[in-house]
Amino acid sequence: MNCRGGKAYLAHLVVHHRGLKGVKDADLAEECGFSEAQQMYQQLGQKLLKLTRSCWYELRTNKRGADEGQARPTYVFTLSGVIMVTAWLATERALEVGMALAPLLRTRRRASKIKQRRPRRANDPVRQAKYERAVAGLIRARRTLEKAIERSIRRLS
Repeated sequence: MNCRGGKAYLAHLVVHHRGLKGVKDADLAEECGFSEAQQMYQQLGQKLLKLTRSCWYELRTNKRGADEGQARPTYVFTLSGVIMVTAWLATERALEVGMALAPLLRTRRRASKIKQRRPRRANDPVRQAKYERAVAGLIRARRTLEKAIERSIRRLS
């Protein structure tokens, strides 16, 4: 497996579809060392039946552009599917691919969009001081503008 710098060397494999992230079966097979997805499926065998529906989904091919040779649908494995498949393959290369893809396939959802996040500066005195300086500068600028507006109003009266 060629490591092209950092964890994001597999980022080009991630597919976004209807709010889900995943990796196409052919891409996963290629990165795990198989020449085609069929070989990976043969090695996994009956274990694929254990995957729940949340572990994978099917990408429909465009009916107009589909050739007769492209009759096989494209399957996309989600985070849990990638973890299961790479663990079942149990090769060093497959496990490395699974570990590299895991952070890329994570979806970050907040429990509540209304709930305020705790600021990161709360426990960091350097950030807190920088924030306080910025707020103080904004307050000074506001006061300066208010004084200028008051002077302008007095001149007009």
